[in-house]
Amino acid sequence: MPVVFMLLGGIGLPGGAVYIERQLLRSRGWETWVSLAGPVMNLPMILSISLAFKLGWLANDPESVASVSLGFLLRLEISALVLNLLPVPPLDGFQALAPWLPADMRERGYAASNYGMLILFGALWFVPPLGAAFWGLVSFITSALGVDPDMGYFGWRAFRFWEHDAS
Repeated sequence: MPVVFMLLGGIGLPGGAVYIERQLLRSRGWETWVSLAGPVMNLPMILSISLAFKLGWLANDPESVASVSLGFLLRLEISALVLNLLPVPPLDGFQALAPWLPADMRERGYAASNYGMLILFGALWFVPPLGAAFWGLVSFITSALGVDPDMGYFGWRAFRFWEHDAS
């Protein structure tokens, strides 16, 4: 599935599902923090890449293979972080909120988990304003980190080499 999503549009995917024995956690707060651990792990990569641009180790230069490659990786990491924090079952954003929800609402959310990702990706793909808002937020965060969002776009174009003309 990750390869299919990369071929469709290059969206960063949340990490693999991990089984958590929630009954062993001390409190709802612990459940929330355990759920947020996955998305938080995107931050070191995001900060490292943006720091390389900030310190001038990488230039906002569309001719630099390293810059466009890492610009694309930054775009994927940010999109994975934003995507995973959405409060949609089964994503970590929902898992972080679930301990604080009334039991019936939490159970309905868990029951919808099988369809949540499908509905979310369908909405991002087929509802242009929603997709534009998502990618606009990714670009905003990229800019706020001091990296030209076009670097991610140029990297995405290079990644999808099969779409280029042979001429």
